[in-house]
Amino acid sequence: MRSMTGFGSSVQDAGGRALHVDVRSVNHRYLKLVVKLPPSLERLETEISEIVNRAATRGTITVSVSEQSRTTTGRARLNSEVAEGWYREIIGLRDRLGLPLQTSDSTALLPSLLTLPGVMVNDLEDETDEPRRAAVLRATEAAVQAWNATRSIEGRALLSALEAELAQVRRHFVRVMARAPKIVTELRDRLLHRVTALRQELGEFPPLGESELAREVCLLADRTDISEELARLNAHLDAFSAGLSGEGPHGRRLEFLLQEMLRETNTLGAKANDAEIAQAVIEIKCAIERLKEQVMNLE
Repeated sequence: MRSMTGFGSSVQDAGGRALHVDVRSVNHRYLKLVVKLPPSLERLETEISEIVNRAATRGTITVSVSEQSRTTTGRARLNSEVAEGWYREIIGLRDRLGLPLQTSDSTALLPSLLTLPGVMVNDLEDETDEPRRAAVLRATEAAVQAWNATRSIEGRALLSALEAELAQVRRHFVRVMARAPKIVTELRDRLLHRVTALRQELGEFPPLGESELAREVCLLADRTDISEELARLNAHLDAFSAGLSGEGPHGRRLEFLLQEMLRETNTLGAKANDAEIAQAVIEIKCAIERLKEQVMNLE
């Protein structure tokens, strides 16, 4: 079991350069991957994404790649083709707008051209050799492993919290199970008490035979029967417990089970019409809400 929140980092050497890869993640309902690369390494985005996608099923994951030279800063070089392309675009824009451009203006344009993207390049940044690519992918693999390790540590902490809350749900569920069989008997006693009170108050009251009393008790018992809700809730609790002990990502499945558990709890609380069960239902619903908050952190 893993949390969706984690961080991992790795550094690999390649030809005198240190390649840094950081992987960090936060909660998200689905999988959202963001890869940040230097321009000269953008061609590796697909391969990096494949490495990360194999290790995650949901969450917002950000991969940041940077590099530093351990020996030299490289040599700046003018990319004439790019500079000429920018210049032609500027001249074309001037012609379309009908603006005059004097010789002095052309000279003044040169410093601005040097600042445009791709005009000045660094020899180190321009290299895209295989050792550099391999170093980036090695660093990504190592960073993902470190990231998974932190997610597993947090996942174990979440597991302990989930098991504690699940124990609370089961404790109050047992209270409801023990109370449910007594509801029909108490309904019968309350009905008899009402009939007796009405006879004393009104003086004359139609006699109520055992068959009529049994029929009324059966109707009340049917309306307050929560055996099906208890059976389904118990099945959901077992499935949730099994999900906590199983391998692999279970976050979405556990979220669904909690929704079903809450639905059954609301139904049995409404049907039972019993103060003691109502109190237990409140405690169960509070524990389920706490479980939902914790499960939102699980992958």
